[in-house]
Amino acid sequence: MVGQQFEQRDIVLQSHDNTLRRISEIHRSYDALQYPLLFCRGEDGYSVDIPHHNPITEMPLKKTVSAASFYSYRLMVRQDEINHLLYFRSFLSQFLVAMYAKIESERLNFIKNNQAQLRAESYIHLRDAVGRQDADANQLGQIVIDDVICAEIPDLNKDPLLYDIVKSNMIHGPCGSINHNSPLMKEGRCSKRYPRPLRKDTQTGDDGYPQYRRRSPSDGGFIIDINGMQLDNRWVVPYNPVLSRTFNAHINIEYCNSVKSINL
Repeated sequence: MVGQQFEQRDIVLQSHDNTLRRISEIHRSYDALQYPLLFCRGEDGYSVDIPHHNPITEMPLKKTVSAASFYSYRLMVRQDEINHLLYFRSFLSQFLVAMYAKIESERLNFIKNNQAQLRAESYIHLRDAVGRQDADANQLGQIVIDDVICAEIPDLNKDPLLYDIVKSNMIHGPCGSINHNSPLMKEGRCSKRYPRPLRKDTQTGDDGYPQYRRRSPSDGGFIIDINGMQLDNRWVVPYNPVLSRTFNAHINIEYCNSVKSINL
């Protein structure tokens, strides 16, 4: 989003002599230190100074390897060679999410540091809108999250199939004041933070996750009956309509727009 600050992760190492040192997530030793089970030999990870080589002459080029290329190479399946990373199942998934966030951070930093090269000065209307302060910078441009992730009850008349799938698989609990005996209740509150607040539009949250559009019945949202309880969009777990129709299962989809939304 325009004007949003992407914070660097605060990574602190403690040496054997108990001294502390901060490193970047693109330090070559970060992967092995953060994932010692994956890299038990302390293999170097990605860093910004890995040179490209000509595949024919093997001579180094002026270009350096991007994070996307580095991790694509590391995860590649090769004939007659065992890639041990691919055997770690759910742990590998956690590693992939973290590395994808690193890739996106590198791309954002490139855009930030190469504005002149990218001709950002040509975006006159956007710059003028922000300069006049006559618009919310976070709302400039088209939000496309709603086309991919939905946190609302479908219209029963327009899409009865998706309505039934969401009713069976994507309604949380309920818990909270409606059901204090739910196993999801911890210290009097829902551990998954439901019910979520109603809102007319999707907005970017401070924790790295968007606050999805959840319209109230007065704004066009729908009500669904679960065991005699009337529930609105506050109880919908975010989902992708295509995946839900395809698999008819509980598939929670979230948009990760910051490394802060990754729990390591």
